[in-house]
Amino acid sequence: MKKYAVLTIMAILFVFILSGCGKNYSYEEKSIETVVIECEKGTFHPEESYESLANMYLAQKNMGMWSVYMNLANANGKYDYNITICIDCKKYTVIRKKPYNVGTCITVTEVKTYQDTELIKTEYK
Repeated sequence: MKKYAVLTIMAILFVFILSGCGKNYSYEEKSIETVVIECEKGTFHPEESYESLANMYLAQKNMGMWSVYMNLANANGKYDYNITICIDCKKYTVIRKKPYNVGTCITVTEVKTYQDTELIKTEYK
């Protein structure tokens, strides 16, 4: 009985010791208004529900129905758009679902990642 109690206490202490050694990350988000410099068509994404049906028919080796649903997936698919913006004289690219004209003002989210109190990286989404 004492053996199990000692093992339990040791396991709990071990967990506390390991969890205390981890790095502390924090995140800070804020919205920024910026102007679009460039807009390019990006990655194409087929419509997911038709594509999953097509894959189901492909697994059943029904090529006729696979073709029908893949054509529907591609016909109803959408592109991502790579939007280039300028913040503090540096260019960044964010991805949006719809295109924007050059010169249009958009809102982006600035995400700063800190490890303890040191800034590790800044991302724009």
